[in-house]
Amino acid sequence: MAGFDRQVFHYRLDFGGGEREVLSLLEADWVVRHGLNPEAVMAVVREGADSHRLAVVDVRENGAFLRLLSRVIFENIGRCDGVRRQAAVQGTGHVYLLDGRIGDPSGRGPR
Repeated sequence: MAGFDRQVFHYRLDFGGGEREVLSLLEADWVVRHGLNPEAVMAVVREGADSHRLAVVDVRENGAFLRLLSRVIFENIGRCDGVRRQAAVQGTGHVYLLDGRIGDPSGRGPR
């Protein structure tokens, strides 16, 4: 999947409800040894999508992954000096973490 600095791996799994193509950051060697927990699946690929040319509309976010990601960020963000400095610069004590799909709180869209 293009657009990531880190490689994204495709797997075909059945967590119940039929086999589906899913995306994860976990490398195949690790998955073979340990398995792929549903929390490690970033997204499920839309049936019929071209897995070699995926777009945002072709994937559905995995709520279990988002909850895990949010928890990890929440528990560790305070240890990041760069984030603390940026919060001080903004003056609100907040730093907005955004991805390329949504705009920022002022309504500016992704570039």
